[in-house]
Amino acid sequence: MFHNIPTATYPDLWPRVWQWSHFFETYPHCNPKALSREESRTFSVRLCYFISHLREDDTARDLIDSTPGVRVVLAKTWGIMLEESQLAIFDLCRFLGRDPAVSNHTDFLEFVEGAGGTISDLALLVVKHITWSCGELPTWPVSQIGLDQRNTLLHGGSNFLLATRAAKTDTFFHALISHGIVKALIEAALALGEKNTKGTVEALHSCFLTLAWIWDVEGADRRSLMREALGAGLMRALVLSAVHPCTPSPVTVQCLQQYLGRFIPEALTYHSVLSIIMQFFRSVEDLVETKRFRESKIFKEWRELEGLVQDRLRVLEWYNSKDYESLRSCQIPDWTAGGHRDSCQYHRQVRSQEVRYVPGKDRSFIRACFDAHYTAARRGILSAQLSFIKENPSTQFYVLLSYKENTVTFDVQPVSINPGVAVEEWKDYVSRVNASGGRMELHVLEHGSGDRGRSNTHTKLFRCGQAVGKCMKD
Repeated sequence: MFHNIPTATYPDLWPRVWQWSHFFETYPHCNPKALSREESRTFSVRLCYFISHLREDDTARDLIDSTPGVRVVLAKTWGIMLEESQLAIFDLCRFLGRDPAVSNHTDFLEFVEGAGGTISDLALLVVKHITWSCGELPTWPVSQIGLDQRNTLLHGGSNFLLATRAAKTDTFFHALISHGIVKALIEAALALGEKNTKGTVEALHSCFLTLAWIWDVEGADRRSLMREALGAGLMRALVLSAVHPCTPSPVTVQCLQQYLGRFIPEALTYHSVLSIIMQFFRSVEDLVETKRFRESKIFKEWRELEGLVQDRLRVLEWYNSKDYESLRSCQIPDWTAGGHRDSCQYHRQVRSQEVRYVPGKDRSFIRACFDAHYTAARRGILSAQLSFIKENPSTQFYVLLSYKENTVTFDVQPVSINPGVAVEEWKDYVSRVNASGGRMELHVLEHGSGDRGRSNTHTKLFRCGQAVGKCMKD
């Protein structure tokens, strides 16, 4: 039908079609012959199909994209297509996959309205789309769709997520996480990693890029995200992407390197992650030993990550030993006379209400990492402290150990530079150091990424002159 309509008429045709369609959608009770539910759903699908063809003209596309309410209809139709496996979903994916499908908060709210009225409804719709795209797809005519059916579906879904960044709503991404977007994206990457077509690489990149963006959402619990990602097959998905027959683009390689050089390393300060990670390394040994992976662009980062894991496992072994118990001699004086008893209950109550609250054993292991690596770098830290004192006499300072990269680094900073700790909590730490009369030092461990929010730092008061106890053996 559309082939018989001149493309030049599309810009004039769209306002006429939309006025009638919008009235029909808004006031269905005014229709003298009420449509059945099935007929109404068929109408919505055909309208989406019609919109897809009109958007072949640049002027008509701009008119459609700027029309208020059109995204409400598309979101309603999206759910119908998933339920009925409609062929027209590929037309919808061409809209979702464009840049940007959502250019502002108003566009985003239209999708929310069409998906059911809540942000959670839209998040669930997106997760369903990606999950469905990884399943057993219906047999559609290849001549109408092309060979890369799954790629088109996943590219549309993941690009839609990337476009929603313009809406600047972290609530949406927390809803995505709660509905299982991490598992859905990794399973999609696993499904794509087994395919050999060129379009697969582009869809793979979209999956990893979307997952990386979710990782950086303000307030995301990266510890839980990493456990979920590892369980869903993150390590295998990364290796499959690296050995894919179609060479990944430099941008895709950079994205994969980010996981090996940043996301996974920053999670290795958590006991709950480190205690399970080796089983996932063992699960990909067959792929890692292949010639293709050894020649891949991420092999160097993979070997560095393996070395980092071994380092953390040595800390874990020490943490589980009796030697670590000797560190209690440092904690008891602070508890009884250093003000810890008075402030601990308050700060624990505040932190426990946060989304990113780190539970006891993980926090305890973070302290073990701190103690182990502080001891290893102690000579250099003392030298840096002396240099700071000479250059900044009478200025109070703290030591910052950073775990944001594959190697642990340290720096000496004045207490006037807050490392991202809550203001009142930071004041409390500084005042306790002042009250110690020089018997305590203030140390901060920084792990994670982003804005150095509270979940990304761990503050420790260190009693000067106390033995740190036996640490890791070389």
